[in-house]
Amino acid sequence: MKIPWDWDSKAIQIVTLLVIVLLLFAPLFFGLYVIYVNPPLARGEYGGEDTFVSSLDPSGHSTDPIIRISNYTDNGPETVEIGFFEFDYIPLPGGGSVVDVYFSFSCDEVLSGGLVLFHTIENESLWSPFVTDLENLTYASMPSYHSTPFSTTDVAANGTYTVKLSSPGGPVENHLSAVVVVVITAEQGVRLLLDSLESSVESRRPRMIVYQTIGIMIRNPLVYYLHPLSLVPVLAAAILSKVLYQKVRARKTAFTPS
Repeated sequence: MKIPWDWDSKAIQIVTLLVIVLLLFAPLFFGLYVIYVNPPLARGEYGGEDTFVSSLDPSGHSTDPIIRISNYTDNGPETVEIGFFEFDYIPLPGGGSVVDVYFSFSCDEVLSGGLVLFHTIENESLWSPFVTDLENLTYASMPSYHSTPFSTTDVAANGTYTVKLSSPGGPVENHLSAVVVVVITAEQGVRLLLDSLESSVESRRPRMIVYQTIGIMIRNPLVYYLHPLSLVPVLAAAILSKVLYQKVRARKTAFTPS
């Protein structure tokens, strides 16, 4: 049974006009959705340099395959070992904005598990190849860092752990600079061996992971009107507008006295 479409009905005409408007604005709505609700993301991984300093070992460790993170007393003087991780950030092509930033590291061996703390250094400008010599960095010469951690993680077993650097108080809370530094300390009684950037297993090396929006299609929602697929609803709206106009005009002509 075919249901007649009464073009003389005001309700039918209003519904048709609404459909036309929705079709015309469909590319714009889709563009806004992609930009603000579900933007396309690119994942970038960044390396750099790392080392650790020890309260009992004055030698440099920038080329060691492991990073020792410790805070313990074992029938002797207290041993404190602190890790320094520096990552070099280069923006991905496409001009998108940064959404989230994470620090990933792998624990190779847990000698004594527990809580590790993540800090930012007090003055990022002091961390550069011209000021901070990683090859000769020692416990006595290490740059100062904020005592209050921006995040903590309980490391009780070997494996990979992830910390959000863009969290409140983190090194990239407000912006992602060219150089990002993360400092790792441990609570009393903790002894860990982490894989360094010199680890023989590439997948276990520490890295900074950046998620950011990509592409010109996320810059301006009006750009979607240039995409061939996005023009389909616009074309449908144009056809429907022409049909509505012809039907209404034909009805008016039929009822106009000669």
